[in-house]
Amino acid sequence: MTAARTRSSPYIGPRPYGEADQDLFFGRDRERHDVRSLWLTAPFLTLYGASGVGKTSLIRAGVLPLLTPGEAEVLPSARVAHSIGGETVSTRRPGNMHTQAVLAAWKRGTPDTKTVHESVTDFLCRRPRRKDEYGEQLPLLVILDQFEELFTAYPYRWEEREPFLEDLATAVERVEDLHILIAMREDFLAGLLQYDAYLGSPRNAHFRLQPLRPPEALKAVVGPARTAGRSYRPGTAEKIVDDLSAIQVLDVDGSTETVKGEFVDAVQLQVVCQHLWSQLPLDIATIDDSHLERYGDADTSLREFYEEAIREVSEVHSEEKGHLRWWIENTFITEMGTRGTAYEGRGATREMANDVARAFENRHILKVEQRAGSRWYELSHDRLIAPIQKSNRTWRERHGMVPAKERLSADTERRHSDAYFSAAEQSYAQGDLETAQQLVQRAEVGYAKVDDPRSLAATYSFLGDLASESNDFEVAESHYRQAIALYEISGDHQTAAWIKGSLGWSLWYLGRLIEAEELFRKVVNEVPNHEGARNGLVQLLADTGRGESALGMAEEAVRSAGDETMRAYSRSAFALALAQSGRLEEAEAELNEALSVTPDNAWAHLRGAKISLIRGNHREAKKRLRKAVRAKDPELSAYYREEAERLLHESA
Repeated sequence: MTAARTRSSPYIGPRPYGEADQDLFFGRDRERHDVRSLWLTAPFLTLYGASGVGKTSLIRAGVLPLLTPGEAEVLPSARVAHSIGGETVSTRRPGNMHTQAVLAAWKRGTPDTKTVHESVTDFLCRRPRRKDEYGEQLPLLVILDQFEELFTAYPYRWEEREPFLEDLATAVERVEDLHILIAMREDFLAGLLQYDAYLGSPRNAHFRLQPLRPPEALKAVVGPARTAGRSYRPGTAEKIVDDLSAIQVLDVDGSTETVKGEFVDAVQLQVVCQHLWSQLPLDIATIDDSHLERYGDADTSLREFYEEAIREVSEVHSEEKGHLRWWIENTFITEMGTRGTAYEGRGATREMANDVARAFENRHILKVEQRAGSRWYELSHDRLIAPIQKSNRTWRERHGMVPAKERLSADTERRHSDAYFSAAEQSYAQGDLETAQQLVQRAEVGYAKVDDPRSLAATYSFLGDLASESNDFEVAESHYRQAIALYEISGDHQTAAWIKGSLGWSLWYLGRLIEAEELFRKVVNEVPNHEGARNGLVQLLADTGRGESALGMAEEAVRSAGDETMRAYSRSAFALALAQSGRLEEAEAELNEALSVTPDNAWAHLRGAKISLIRGNHREAKKRLRKAVRAKDPELSAYYREEAERLLHESA
């Protein structure tokens, strides 16, 4: 009989710690005391760190247990977004959604419709305060967890962000001894900094939570076991930590070497230790090296962790497991056995839908970093490389896909092509389109040599993107059609559908509006979550005077736009659709918001001119048309430039 059936594990696995887990929480002694002290003194404390680093766990199991009942009053942890089934963009609920989500948590339920306009300040000012034994009012502590949802949950209600933050700042001013702890992912911190008018006081504080270092990771291994009545023989727990901190480095001669890294991934540590615990026989009181070798192999634990993520993502996103495995290994593991990177594009990450990449991020297989304004994915830690490779190799063997020895040279060619492709992506993200094109063309030659149609399709799609960036839409069309044909041959119909969305944009820019509209509609039907196709269809309908038809999808297009630039495109189309439907004041408000994000967007200026013409303001229309013709970020395609010049001539 194993311990898994008779004794609960003191290791929690990939889930966050809760307050009930405080006796099992180890390795954050300094951080928990520092955060407690800052929280009790600063009006606003922003706790930030990478996804999965343990921010929620630190608050729940580390900081809250340090607070004594007579020291402070703590409201229930709240988030700025919540699930309220039934809301759509066209049936917006009244009131500020962020405020309602917070108040719902504090009231232990959803606020009723009579108080949908209640503010955080009003609620906190009215509620009775607890006092200490001497009758003095206790400090009031507030937790706003996963605060990045301010930017991700309701993007179509962007205008509610600033009033919500202003409300929080007002509450801090009016509610005596109020202290608000904001916990958020660091890749969204820059978005919060633009609201310094409300959060930028010198009295406020920031605290960056870093990953576990080996000495703290050792405490996180030993402490829970001791609490549960077991111990590690000296040196055994250290082996777990050393193993999980190992990273691969590339030497100057091109070889790779395994060295001890600076950090240990907290989720992986929990996964490995939980697996070890579940396999140990019940009568073992002291865990030694032999038990580690027999029951606690880290590769096995992480391999199972990876395979479970593959299974879940495959089920949720209807992607073939083999395709997901291929994408993870070929995108995020280089030919030298080190971590590779891929940037998050407009709708896809290295030809995989962004929703899939984010699903692997949420399951701690991937992590994201902000570089030069772009989101870049990589494996969450080097320690996943070997388990992923072994798992994929076993899967290929089981499915009869082991490459023959005579194909070793082809594998080398493919690895070189993968390296060129990855380097091309990095050059593209840095704005060096010329170098990116040279590198991806090298990859194209290599993939053609080894008869790899799927990778060759990816290069043609990339070349299409490069041509689009250069406004060479005829060349882009040719490349996209090549990519679609090869994906279809490979049986990857879903990726082919994604590329059809990009083809639709090229056709639209070329003025082939009927073809573009048919393609956009087809893609939206085949891939309902295709942001690019839905946005393209909305903009095409608005630009061709069918605002009423566009309105049904326009708000959803704004909400689901993948980045601020695409959102500005969609918002300007939404503005034009509103104007065409007679809602002129709303149209101007949406247009101004679009231009505040991308002031040199030629498409927004052209749509603004059309709104002015609808309003009968020809002077304003002429000004906006001149800006549309001159604007370069991005500039109009040749077809739409001709339209702008025609309208300008007619307005003269």
